[in-house]
Amino acid sequence: MKYCSSCGKVVEEGNLFCDHCGAKIVQDVPPPMVQPQPMTPPRESTAKASNKKTVVILSIVCGLLVVALVVLFFVFIYPSLNKPNLSIDASMFLPNTPGYTTIDADELRNNLTEQSTTPTTQITTQTTTAPTTGAPKDLPPVQSHVKNYRVRLQQGVNVRTGAYAESEIIGSLQKDAVASSTAIQGDWVYLRYGTLEGWVHLSGIVEVTDQLVTPDADAITVMRNGRVITRDGDGVNLRYGPSTSYEIIDPVLERQVMYVMYSQNGWYYVEYNGVLGWASSEFVSLM
Repeated sequence: MKYCSSCGKVVEEGNLFCDHCGAKIVQDVPPPMVQPQPMTPPRESTAKASNKKTVVILSIVCGLLVVALVVLFFVFIYPSLNKPNLSIDASMFLPNTPGYTTIDADELRNNLTEQSTTPTTQITTQTTTAPTTGAPKDLPPVQSHVKNYRVRLQQGVNVRTGAYAESEIIGSLQKDAVASSTAIQGDWVYLRYGTLEGWVHLSGIVEVTDQLVTPDADAITVMRNGRVITRDGDGVNLRYGPSTSYEIIDPVLERQVMYVMYSQNGWYYVEYNGVLGWASSEFVSLM
């Protein structure tokens, strides 16, 4: 039901004008429909979130690069900086033997490391042949001297940097250890035992009775590593000459590595843990 806005009388449905006052009837028009607008986040908030994500990604990438550089340094660069630059002159073993070459230091020292299970022990320190300050000026000349010595004192012997009592102690050899000499100066002998080398007074050692036999001119140069491999697993005996008739210097255990220098009549002239001697080639496999 509708009413006239002018006179207030009832107007019939569908009339355009009021029957009482003739005023025009205003038709009800439905309000226009308004489409809802989508909500859009503020641009500033989106930009801040994007910048934060970028910073996190860059931080992770930088951290990974730093870790990779540290790993590369300690794996490749650091070992080379701390690697000793040493060489071992084979003439120290046989100064009078012709045709000697230089032994690779790293290879020989690696072999000596594998021999940690041998019966004899040693104290290894820095080695040097240079005399220390305050050395006596009236020392006799150094002479070539290739022999084997055995420590006879119960408490062992000191190894020194020089051929006099006031020189620095760099290590020691225990009782019954056998070492090879390369030089002699007065009452002092220059001994080699593994990586330890220096001067020892004759009062603490005794020369082994049998003289070490050196390779002859027909010996074949080998200069390679060899591993002790026997059928019974008992190892091989290191002797003073290339025959079972020579006295035994020391036994060498199974699987031990020795440095083979010469081959002569089925025997190898070797260096094992600083000691020179002969081992049957039947029980040593070249590597």
